[in-house]
Amino acid sequence: MKNNILKLNVDCTTYDYNNNIHDGDLPLIPSGKYEAVLNTWFTGTLWKQPKVVMIYTITSGEYFGVDIPKYYNVKRLKGKAGKKGKFIAKPRGDFLKDFYKLLPLHEKVRVDQIPVNKLKLPIEIKVSTVTKDHKQKVYAKQLQYSVIREVNILNK
Repeated sequence: MKNNILKLNVDCTTYDYNNNIHDGDLPLIPSGKYEAVLNTWFTGTLWKQPKVVMIYTITSGEYFGVDIPKYYNVKRLKGKAGKKGKFIAKPRGDFLKDFYKLLPLHEKVRVDQIPVNKLKLPIEIKVSTVTKDHKQKVYAKQLQYSVIREVNILNK
């Protein structure tokens, strides 16, 4: 993956795009629900698994402007990986489940032609803190970071 904007490395769970978030510096905010909007997305591979990373930006409150990633496994990447890259979603995968959860009235789409730009609407994200690694060993407080566990339609 030379010269890609997004770097998904096999030895980390971080992303780096346009030097806004440096490798190893994932955001840490308190667990809870936040209003957010899709900023952009990237495609790449992690451990030989194709991924799409949706970058959501918090749009209200104390953490306004903070970017939080949500990683999805996909069936395969189409074309060159990187910013706003194309991909083929898994027919029953988490990406399509979230797509239809956020757009319940949208007609059925082909897994290789998902209109990702339609997801750029205000939503509610449920954020939690990662406190353990993949071996269930506790992270030092300095290594903890926030992830999106769930996306929902914003109820106002």
